[in-house]
Amino acid sequence: MRPLTTVPDILGFGANGPSTMNMKTHFPFFRWIASTLAARWARRTYVVILFSLLLITTAARLRSYFMARKIQAVLHGLADIRLDQTTEEQLTKMVPYLTKKDWRVGGISHRVYYVQISNESDAQILGPVYGLDWSGHLADWLGNRFISFAASLLVQDGKVSQIEYGLANHWERPQYAGYTGYIVSARSVHGFWLARQSGFGVSSVDDESPQYRPRGGQKGLYVIYTADAPSKLTERAFHLKLGCFWSLRVCKDAREIAPALWQDAQAIQAATYKLLISEKCPD
Repeated sequence: MRPLTTVPDILGFGANGPSTMNMKTHFPFFRWIASTLAARWARRTYVVILFSLLLITTAARLRSYFMARKIQAVLHGLADIRLDQTTEEQLTKMVPYLTKKDWRVGGISHRVYYVQISNESDAQILGPVYGLDWSGHLADWLGNRFISFAASLLVQDGKVSQIEYGLANHWERPQYAGYTGYIVSARSVHGFWLARQSGFGVSSVDDESPQYRPRGGQKGLYVIYTADAPSKLTERAFHLKLGCFWSLRVCKDAREIAPALWQDAQAIQAATYKLLISEKCPD
Protein backbone atom coordinates (compact mmCIF):
# COMPACT_ATOMS: atom_id res chain seq x y z
CA MET A 1 0.00 0.00 0.00
CA ARG A 2 1.42 3.45 -1.01
CA PRO A 3 2.13 5.75 1.99
CA LEU A 4 0.19 9.01 2.26
CA THR A 5 2.05 12.24 1.44
CA THR A 6 1.85 14.65 4.35
CA VAL A 7 2.09 18.48 4.38
CA PRO A 8 5.60 18.52 5.95
CA ASP A 9 6.80 16.21 3.19
CA ILE A 10 5.47 18.57 0.54
CA LEU A 11 7.15 21.58 2.18
CA GLY A 12 10.43 19.76 2.35
CA PHE A 13 10.38 18.68 6.01
CA GLY A 14 10.86 15.07 6.79
CA ALA A 15 10.53 13.29 10.07
CA ASN A 16 13.90 14.59 11.24
CA GLY A 17 13.70 18.19 9.96
CA PRO A 18 14.23 20.08 6.71
CA SER A 19 15.23 18.17 3.65
CA THR A 20 18.36 19.60 2.09
CA MET A 21 17.51 18.09 -1.26
CA ASN A 22 14.07 19.71 -1.26
CA MET A 23 15.57 23.09 -0.21
CA LYS A 24 17.97 22.91 -3.14
CA THR A 25 15.18 21.89 -5.46
CA HIS A 26 12.47 24.32 -4.43
CA PHE A 27 14.58 27.40 -3.39
CA PRO A 28 17.58 27.56 -5.73
CA PHE A 29 17.60 31.39 -5.86
CA PHE A 30 17.82 31.83 -2.07
CA ARG A 31 20.51 29.15 -1.94
CA TRP A 32 22.47 31.06 -4.57
CA ILE A 33 22.14 34.31 -2.58
CA ALA A 34 23.28 32.62 0.63
CA SER A 35 26.29 31.01 -1.02
CA THR A 36 27.22 34.29 -2.74
CA LEU A 37 27.02 36.36 0.44
CA ALA A 38 29.13 33.79 2.27
CA ALA A 39 31.75 33.50 -0.44
CA ARG A 40 35.35 34.38 0.32
CA TRP A 41 35.45 37.30 -2.11
CA ALA A 42 32.25 38.70 -0.52
CA ARG A 43 33.77 38.55 2.95
CA ARG A 44 36.81 40.39 1.68
CA THR A 45 34.54 43.04 0.17
CA TYR A 46 32.83 43.56 3.53
CA VAL A 47 36.19 44.05 5.21
CA VAL A 48 37.30 46.57 2.56
CA ILE A 49 34.05 48.55 2.88
CA LEU A 50 34.21 48.66 6.67
CA PHE A 51 37.89 49.64 6.60
CA SER A 52 37.16 52.39 4.04
CA LEU A 53 34.33 53.78 6.18
CA LEU A 54 36.62 53.74 9.21
CA LEU A 55 39.29 55.68 7.32
CA ILE A 56 36.74 58.21 6.04
CA THR A 57 35.15 58.88 9.43
CA THR A 58 38.55 59.04 11.16
CA ALA A 59 39.90 61.54 8.64
CA ALA A 60 36.73 63.66 8.82
CA ARG A 61 36.69 63.72 12.62
CA LEU A 62 40.40 64.52 12.86
CA ARG A 63 39.95 67.41 10.46
CA SER A 64 37.04 68.78 12.50
CA TYR A 65 39.00 68.24 15.71
CA PHE A 66 41.95 70.32 14.54
CA MET A 67 39.62 73.05 13.27
CA ALA A 68 37.91 73.11 16.68
CA ARG A 69 41.31 73.38 18.36
CA LYS A 70 42.16 76.44 16.23
CA ILE A 71 38.81 78.03 17.08
CA GLN A 72 39.38 77.41 20.80
CA ALA A 73 42.81 79.06 20.55
CA VAL A 74 41.24 82.17 19.00
CA LEU A 75 38.46 82.28 21.60
CA HIS A 76 41.01 81.95 24.40
CA GLY A 77 42.85 84.99 23.08
CA LEU A 78 39.65 87.00 22.58
CA ALA A 79 38.60 86.34 26.17
CA ASP A 80 41.74 88.13 27.41
CA ILE A 81 41.18 91.26 25.30
CA ARG A 82 40.22 94.38 27.24
CA LEU A 83 38.37 96.92 25.12
CA ASP A 84 40.00 100.34 24.83
CA GLN A 85 42.97 99.00 26.82
CA THR A 86 44.61 96.18 24.86
CA THR A 87 47.05 97.62 22.33
CA GLU A 88 47.42 96.52 18.75
CA GLU A 89 50.84 95.06 19.50
CA GLN A 90 49.44 93.03 22.38
CA LEU A 91 46.54 91.89 20.21
CA THR A 92 48.79 90.33 17.59
CA LYS A 93 50.52 88.31 20.30
CA MET A 94 47.37 87.22 22.12
CA VAL A 95 45.16 86.05 19.24
CA PRO A 96 46.51 83.60 16.62
CA TYR A 97 45.67 83.27 12.91
CA LEU A 98 44.94 86.99 12.46
CA THR A 99 44.77 88.76 9.11
CA LYS A 100 45.08 92.56 8.93
CA LYS A 101 42.96 94.77 6.68
CA ASP A 102 43.20 98.57 6.27
CA TRP A 103 40.84 100.88 4.41
CA ARG A 104 39.85 104.54 4.33
CA VAL A 105 36.32 105.98 4.43
CA GLY A 106 35.77 109.74 4.22
CA GLY A 107 39.44 110.39 4.84
CA ILE A 108 39.39 108.33 8.05
CA SER A 109 41.64 105.26 8.31
CA HIS A 110 40.24 102.02 9.68
CA ARG A 111 42.07 98.86 10.68
CA VAL A 112 40.52 95.47 11.33
CA TYR A 113 42.02 92.13 12.27
CA TYR A 114 39.94 89.10 11.40
CA VAL A 115 40.00 85.30 11.52
CA GLN A 116 38.08 82.90 9.29
CA ILE A 117 38.10 79.16 10.06
CA SER A 118 35.65 77.16 7.99
CA ASN A 119 35.00 74.18 5.76
CA GLU A 120 32.42 76.09 3.70
CA SER A 121 34.14 75.00 0.50
CA ASP A 122 32.85 71.47 1.15
CA ALA A 123 29.26 72.70 1.38
CA GLN A 124 29.61 74.80 -1.77
CA ILE A 125 30.94 71.85 -3.76
CA LEU A 126 28.51 69.30 -2.32
CA GLY A 127 25.62 71.70 -1.80
CA PRO A 128 23.00 69.70 -3.78
CA VAL A 129 24.02 66.52 -1.96
CA TYR A 130 23.91 68.16 1.48
CA GLY A 131 20.41 69.36 0.62
CA LEU A 132 19.10 65.80 0.87
CA ASP A 133 18.02 64.69 4.34
CA TRP A 134 19.56 61.24 4.10
CA SER A 135 22.90 62.59 2.85
CA GLY A 136 23.07 65.13 5.67
CA HIS A 137 22.51 62.42 8.28
CA LEU A 138 25.10 60.23 6.58
CA ALA A 139 27.64 63.06 6.55
CA ASP A 140 27.00 63.70 10.26
CA TRP A 141 27.39 60.01 11.06
CA LEU A 142 30.69 59.91 9.19
CA GLY A 143 31.90 62.95 11.13
CA ASN A 144 31.81 65.49 8.30
CA ARG A 145 30.29 68.42 10.22
CA PHE A 146 29.88 71.90 8.80
CA ILE A 147 31.94 74.46 10.74
CA SER A 148 32.19 78.17 10.10
CA PHE A 149 33.83 80.54 12.57
CA ALA A 150 34.52 84.21 11.99
CA ALA A 151 35.94 86.82 14.36
CA SER A 152 36.91 90.44 13.84
CA LEU A 153 38.51 93.14 15.98
CA LEU A 154 38.40 96.86 15.23
CA VAL A 155 41.50 98.86 16.16
CA GLN A 156 41.24 102.61 16.75
CA ASP A 157 44.00 104.88 18.03
CA GLY A 158 46.24 101.85 18.50
CA LYS A 159 43.84 99.98 20.80
CA VAL A 160 41.16 97.34 20.35
CA SER A 161 37.81 99.12 20.20
CA GLN A 162 35.38 96.36 19.21
CA ILE A 163 35.16 92.54 19.17
CA GLU A 164 32.69 90.20 17.55
CA TYR A 165 32.59 86.54 16.60
CA GLY A 166 30.12 84.03 15.23
CA LEU A 167 29.99 80.23 15.06
CA ALA A 168 27.78 78.46 12.51
CA ASN A 169 26.86 74.78 12.27
CA HIS A 170 25.15 75.03 8.86
CA TRP A 171 25.61 77.06 5.70
CA GLU A 172 23.36 80.10 5.55
CA ARG A 173 23.52 83.76 4.64
CA PRO A 174 23.56 86.32 6.13
CA GLN A 175 25.66 85.52 9.16
CA TYR A 176 26.22 88.19 11.79
CA ALA A 177 25.95 88.46 15.56
CA GLY A 178 22.48 87.90 16.96
CA TYR A 179 20.88 87.02 13.63
CA THR A 180 20.11 83.87 11.68
CA GLY A 181 23.09 81.91 10.47
CA TYR A 182 25.06 81.71 13.70
CA ILE A 183 24.29 79.23 16.44
CA VAL A 184 26.48 81.19 18.90
CA SER A 185 27.69 84.77 18.52
CA ALA A 186 28.93 87.72 20.56
CA ARG A 187 29.46 91.41 19.93
CA SER A 188 30.82 94.31 21.95
CA VAL A 189 29.40 97.84 21.84
CA HIS A 190 30.11 101.17 23.50
CA GLY A 191 26.46 101.92 24.12
CA PHE A 192 22.85 101.29 23.10
CA TRP A 193 21.01 103.94 21.15
CA LEU A 194 18.76 104.48 18.16
CA ALA A 195 19.27 106.64 15.09
CA ARG A 196 18.62 110.41 15.29
CA GLN A 197 18.78 110.33 19.09
CA SER A 198 15.20 109.10 19.38
CA GLY A 199 14.00 107.54 22.62
CA PHE A 200 13.99 103.80 23.15
CA GLY A 201 12.50 101.41 25.64
CA VAL A 202 14.45 99.39 28.17
CA SER A 203 13.05 96.00 29.12
CA SER A 204 13.07 94.71 32.68
CA VAL A 205 15.72 92.12 31.72
CA ASP A 206 17.96 94.81 30.19
CA ASP A 207 17.49 96.94 33.29
CA GLU A 208 18.61 94.00 35.45
CA SER A 209 21.79 93.48 33.40
CA PRO A 210 22.41 96.58 31.24
CA GLN A 211 26.06 95.87 30.41
CA TYR A 212 25.87 92.15 29.62
CA ARG A 213 22.88 90.86 27.63
CA PRO A 214 22.80 87.16 26.71
CA ARG A 215 19.75 86.04 24.72
CA GLY A 216 18.42 83.03 22.86
CA GLY A 217 17.79 79.36 23.39
CA GLN A 218 18.26 75.97 21.78
CA LYS A 219 18.51 77.14 18.17
CA GLY A 220 20.80 80.08 18.82
CA LEU A 221 22.50 82.07 21.59
CA TYR A 222 24.07 85.50 21.36
CA VAL A 223 25.35 88.15 23.72
CA ILE A 224 25.91 91.87 23.39
CA TYR A 225 28.07 93.52 26.03
CA THR A 226 29.36 97.02 26.61
CA ALA A 227 32.98 98.06 26.76
CA ASP A 228 32.73 98.74 30.50
CA ALA A 229 31.12 95.38 31.37
CA PRO A 230 32.92 93.36 34.08
CA SER A 231 35.57 91.11 32.56
CA LYS A 232 34.38 88.16 34.68
CA LEU A 233 31.12 88.29 32.75
CA THR A 234 32.44 89.02 29.27
CA GLU A 235 34.96 86.18 29.44
CA ARG A 236 32.07 83.72 29.67
CA ALA A 237 30.97 84.72 26.19
CA PHE A 238 34.07 82.95 24.84
CA HIS A 239 33.69 79.67 26.76
CA LEU A 240 32.41 77.27 24.12
CA LYS A 241 32.33 73.47 24.03
CA LEU A 242 33.11 72.32 20.50
CA GLY A 243 33.41 68.56 21.02
CA CYS A 244 30.15 67.97 19.14
CA PHE A 245 31.84 69.03 15.90
CA TRP A 246 34.00 65.91 15.89
CA SER A 247 32.40 63.46 18.35
CA LEU A 248 29.40 61.17 17.80
CA ARG A 249 27.05 63.85 19.15
CA VAL A 250 25.79 66.31 16.52
CA CYS A 251 25.90 70.09 17.14
CA LYS A 252 22.21 71.03 17.21
CA ASP A 253 21.70 72.66 20.60
CA ALA A 254 23.29 76.05 21.26
CA ARG A 255 22.81 75.54 24.99
CA GLU A 256 25.26 72.63 24.91
CA ILE A 257 27.82 74.57 22.86
CA ALA A 258 27.64 77.70 25.04
CA PRO A 259 26.44 76.49 28.47
CA ALA A 260 27.86 79.56 30.23
CA LEU A 261 25.79 81.94 28.08
CA TRP A 262 22.66 79.87 28.62
CA GLN A 263 23.20 79.79 32.40
CA ASP A 264 23.75 83.55 32.47
CA ALA A 265 20.62 84.21 30.41
CA GLN A 266 18.55 82.01 32.73
CA ALA A 267 20.06 83.59 35.87
CA ILE A 268 19.34 87.14 34.65
CA GLN A 269 15.74 86.27 33.79
CA ALA A 270 15.25 84.59 37.17
CA ALA A 271 16.69 87.61 39.00
CA THR A 272 14.45 89.93 36.97
CA TYR A 273 11.34 87.93 37.81
CA LYS A 274 12.28 87.79 41.49
CA LEU A 275 12.66 91.58 41.58
CA LEU A 276 9.38 92.16 39.73
CA ILE A 277 7.36 90.13 42.22
CA SER A 278 9.15 91.61 45.25
CA GLU A 279 7.15 94.88 45.05
CA LYS A 280 10.41 96.79 45.39
CA CYS A 281 10.48 98.12 41.82
CA PRO A 282 9.95 101.88 41.41
CA ASP A 283 6.89 103.08 39.51
